[in-house]
Amino acid sequence: MTLLDETNGRILTLLQQNARLTHAQIAREVGLTAPSVAERIRKLEDAGIIERYTATLNPQKLGYTLKAFIHLTCPASRYRAVQEWAQNKKEVREVYHVLGQVSLMLDVQARSIEDLEKLVQELSTFGTTETTLVFSTLMHQNMW
Repeated sequence: MTLLDETNGRILTLLQQNARLTHAQIAREVGLTAPSVAERIRKLEDAGIIERYTATLNPQKLGYTLKAFIHLTCPASRYRAVQEWAQNKKEVREVYHVLGQVSLMLDVQARSIEDLEKLVQELSTFGTTETTLVFSTLMHQNMW
């Protein structure tokens, strides 16, 4: 058995759709026994293919209705400070080091335009910013 065979692919798809499925439920779907599924999942975990099991929250239902990308141009010597700042801001979902006109790109969710403006003002202390407000998400894929 290779780690990325067709059966493991089906197991991974099922777990991505619902990580709360039991080994028995997965076994019925893929035509194996529950112990075989458990062993395959353990090997996928040991190999680091499955990193963790988590709940996906809906930011809009939590009041974070504005999504934006903040592009930050700053010296590399400031990256660590930006990272430390971002780790203390629940509105900042991810920080990317990117290639192009800007240095860093921050994926943020804010409750209001005022909250977004405050984030941008704070980030401006690290360098120059440009903000892109998201109107809508045309495609979202979190399955491999």
